[in-house]
Formats: sequence, C-alpha cells, structure tokens
Amino acid sequence: MEHQPEDQSLQIRESLFKIDMFDGDDDQSLQFWQSLFKIDMFGDGQEEEKSESFARERLEMEMKDINDNPPTHISYGPVDSDDLFNWKGTVTGALDSPYEGGIFYLSLRFPLDYPFNPPTVKFITKVYHPCIDEKDGRIDHMDILYEKWSPVLTVKKLMLSIASFLSHPDVTNANANGNYIAQIYLDDTKTFRENARKWTFQYAMS
Repeated sequence: MEHQPEDQSLQIRESLFKIDMFDGDDDQSLQFWQSLFKIDMFGDGQEEEKSESFARERLEMEMKDINDNPPTHISYGPVDSDDLFNWKGTVTGALDSPYEGGIFYLSLRFPLDYPFNPPTVKFITKVYHPCIDEKDGRIDHMDILYEKWSPVLTVKKLMLSIASFLSHPDVTNANANGNYIAQIYLDDTKTFRENARKWTFQYAMS
C-alpha cells in the first residue's frame, strides 16, 4: 500500500487530537477514524510499534490537559512515570448521595491501541453499588467502557461519567450478572442507602 505523505499523517493525528469534534456515541465516526489511522500509520508492517507511539502521544496530551485545567472532584494520572499505560484515578462521592465525603480510587489500564479501544477500569476502593463488583471492582453496565466507546472520548470525560454513574447507575439489567446489591437497590432503597453509607465510611473515608 502506498504510504501517505508525512504532512498528511500529521494532519490526521492532529484531527484525532481534536477530541470534541464528534459525538462520542457515533459508531460511524469510530469506524471512519479507525480506517484513517490504519491506512496512514499501519502501511509499513510496524502496526504495534506505531500504535503504541500514537497512544503515548494521546495520553501525554491528556495529561497536559488535566494539568492545565484540573477538575474539582476527579483526578487521574500515571502510577509510575516509567509506565504511561497504567494510571490511578480518584472520584469524590457526590453531595446528597450515600457516597458523599468518600474518596474512591480506581485503576485505569490503557491498551497499546488507545484511544481506539477503551482502558480497563476497576474500582480499587470497595464500594457498595448495584453495578460495581464488590470483589474485583469491575464496572458493569456502563456502555462507554464497552460497546459505546469512541476514540473521541477522553480520560476526563470517562472519569466524569464514572463520577456521575456512581450516584446515578443504570440498573436496567444490573442484576443480570447476579449482583445481589442490584436487587436490594431495586427492592429496598432505604436499606441500600444505609449499606452504601456504611461502606463509604468504612472503605472510602478511612
């Protein structure tokens, strides 16, 4: 396949960095940018190396963004300066929710083909929640971590979504995976809030 000119390659990368130009739920946008990326950067058989290089550029850009414009109730960044693909994040529990006052830690592991595939995100802090596995911290039923992920989404947008999801979960199919907390959430709101508050005090405020 004929290689794209270097200036065109730069234009494609810059366009991908303009992360607000498309709706994050637009599947056609995802497919379009994936095809451009593969044509431009994967033409010489060094797919993995170039994919990782691009992912590093994108993550460095996102680190600069949070340093320049730090949000108030979330934070995130690399665990170790030697590993740009392993991050730790924090979410502060929302006011008037059973998680108020809690600080919840998460792990974010980015694939080498980020942003074309989402990071693997898990809660490190134990949290009583209908859509978060109490044993391994896996987040269920949050579509932007799975089928609705798009390369136009950013870590900041993802973390803000998780902060919102913590207090406003989608429980449509939450008990499908056998999460007993989901059933309590649906059947007995008072008990759910009491238990969630206890866990917040025990695990997120110590």
